[in-house]
Amino acid sequence: EIIKEELSKKYPSAKIALEIRDQYRNMKEVIDTVPDVLKTLENIYNKLGIEFEYEPIRGGTDGATFSFYGVPCPNIGTGGYNCHGRYEFAVLEEMYQMVEICGTIYKILWFFRAKYNNFLKGTLFCVFFNKKVLYFLK
Repeated sequence: EIIKEELSKKYPSAKIALEIRDQYRNMKEVIDTVPDVLKTLENIYNKLGIEFEYEPIRGGTDGATFSFYGVPCPNIGTGGYNCHGRYEFAVLEEMYQMVEICGTIYKILWFFRAKYNNFLKGTLFCVFFNKKVLYFLK
């Protein structure tokens, strides 16, 4: 709004319109309310012998969207880097690691499905496992 006012003063004959709206929200706001989600991920990484590190990212991701629909969904990676840029690339070994990680998440959710039934009720849950996409609708 301040920039609009400054431009209006500088260019009085210009018609300047400003519309501010949310494009996406930061999932950290949701993830911080359920610390067990990140602790579970950290335990899975440790169990698989993979170093776990927190790395904030920017962007309107599916994880942010799902998180604000009530399904906490931190981004855990794909093995890709420099996304949508000229130097984008993927590391095949890291992509295979993500399949392992997602498979472990699936196994944990399946094992504790009774405990998480209320949490998953009415949501679409999708896991990539052994190169297949498994959908569960509770």
